Amino acid sequence: MVRLAKGYATVGLSLAALLWLLELLQRLEDAPAGGALSLAWQTVRVLPETLVDLLPVVVVLATAAVMGGLNRDQEITAMRAAGISLGRIAGIVLVPAMAAALLALALLQWGTPLLHQGPTRITGPDLGQEGLWHPTHGIWLRQDRAFLNVSSLEHGRVPTAITIYEYDDTGHLRRHISAARAQPHSPGLWRLEEAVVREFGGGGGPARHSYPEYTWESFLSAAELELLLNPPGSLPLTDLWQYVGTLAARQQDTDEFVLVLAQRLVLPLACVGMALVAVAAAVASPRHRGAGLRVAAAMALGLGYQLLTGMFAQAALVVAWPPLPVAVLPPLLLALVGVGLLRRAH
Repeated sequence: MVRLAKGYATVGLSLAALLWLLELLQRLEDAPAGGALSLAWQTVRVLPETLVDLLPVVVVLATAAVMGGLNRDQEITAMRAAGISLGRIAGIVLVPAMAAALLALALLQWGTPLLHQGPTRITGPDLGQEGLWHPTHGIWLRQDRAFLNVSSLEHGRVPTAITIYEYDDTGHLRRHISAARAQPHSPGLWRLEEAVVREFGGGGGPARHSYPEYTWESFLSAAELELLLNPPGSLPLTDLWQYVGTLAARQQDTDEFVLVLAQRLVLPLACVGMALVAVAAAVASPRHRGAGLRVAAAMALGLGYQLLTGMFAQAALVVAWPPLPVAVLPPLLLALVGVGLLRRAH
C-alpha cells in the first residue's frame, strides 16, 4: 500500500508538472508581454480538472510500475507461494484506485469550483470595450453606449438578475431593461425572461412595459458569452445535475452536459478497470521474456483508452447518440476486460 501510494504521488506530480508546463507555454504564446506570474496561476487553476480527466491514466501507470517492480523482485511470487491469492492482491490494489477516484469526485464537487471563482479580467474587441467578472458584483460589459450587468450565474451558466442601460448620443438614459434571466437564442439575440422595459425621453415620465419574454439585440454572441461562463466540467456535480434538469424542463439540448456528468460519475469504474488490467499484466512470470512488454502494453492501453474515449465522446455529440451509453460503455468494457485478463493470469 505504501509503495502504491508513492507510485500514485510520483506519477500524478510528474504528469501535473508536464501538463502545467505545456499549458503555460500555450498561454504565453497568445498573451501580451508581461503578466507571466498571473498566467502561471491561471494555469494552476485549470490543472486539477485536467488531472481528474486523466486519472485513469495515472492509475494504470502507477499500478503497472509498482506491481511490475514487486514482480521483478519476486515479491508477488513469494506472496502467492504463502497462500495469498491473486484476487486478494488485486483487491488490495483496488483500494488506492477507488480512494483516488472518490477523492477526484470530491475535488470536482468542492475544490474545482472554488478555483474558478476568482476575479478575472476580460478584455478585447470581441467582448466589448471592457469587462470584469467577480463573484460579488457579477460582470459589467460596455460597448458604445450600452452597458450590461449580469449579477449572477444560475448553475454556473445561466445569466440571471440582468440589467441593461442604453444611452443616447447626448449621454441621457434612453432605455432601461431588467430581467430575471436570459437565454442566448441565436447569435446576437438574447431571450430575456420576466423582463421590464422602461423607455425614457418622452413627455410624462418613462413608459413601463412588462414582458414574459423579450428579445434583446445583444452585443455578445452565444460563442462570446461562452467565454464568460464556466465550462461544464468546472461545475460542481450537484449543480451540473440541476442544470441538466433545468435544460430538460426548457426542452433544450442536454447531451453535452449529460455526457460530462456521466463521465464524472463512472470515473471509479474506469479506475477499477485500469487497475485490474495493470495487475493482470504485471503478475506475469518475471522470467518470462514478455513480462516487461506486457507492462508497457498496459501503460499504452491507458493512454489509448483516454484518447479513444475522448474521440468517441466527440463523435457521439456530432451524430447525436444517447450520451449515457456513450459514457458508461467504455469503462464497463474496460472493467470486464480487466476481470477476464485477471482470471486468465490466475
